Amino acid sequence: MYGSPPKVIWLRCGNAPTKEVESLLRSGVEVIQTLPDNPNLDCLELY
Repeated sequence: MYGSPPKVIWLRCGNAPTKEVESLLRSGVEVIQTLPDNPNLDCLELY
């Protein structure tokens, strides 16, 4: 209602083990940290 929709981080790894999900999140930490401040980015996909 006010501003953009909630920010979403979409993990495109399917049904993966916890270690793989952790690795995916750690590899994208820099771009994840910029997500709240970027008004043009609402959905971030990590592969």
